[in-house]
Amino acid sequence: VQAVAKLPPHPAVVPFVDIDSAGGSHYLAWPFVEGTTLAEAVRRSGPLPPADAVRVLAKAADGLAVCHAGGIAHGLLKPSNLLL
Repeated sequence: VQAVAKLPPHPAVVPFVDIDSAGGSHYLAWPFVEGTTLAEAVRRSGPLPPADAVRVLAKAADGLAVCHAGGIAHGLLKPSNLLL
């Protein structure tokens, strides 16, 4: 949480607010963010047009670059974790 708190704000990064454990399991907690995931958008409408796909991936890459510069790796980047 401390490392994430040191990251500069970025619209593509939702910083987690807590790390803890309960019942023998560890967890991360994020604030609720409204939006549709990339997975849901593709499920509803089919693949994105190439220009839209490039735009989404460029924004995700920018967010990842901010995290990587702060020494943080995402570890689970997938369409269901990308909010549009």
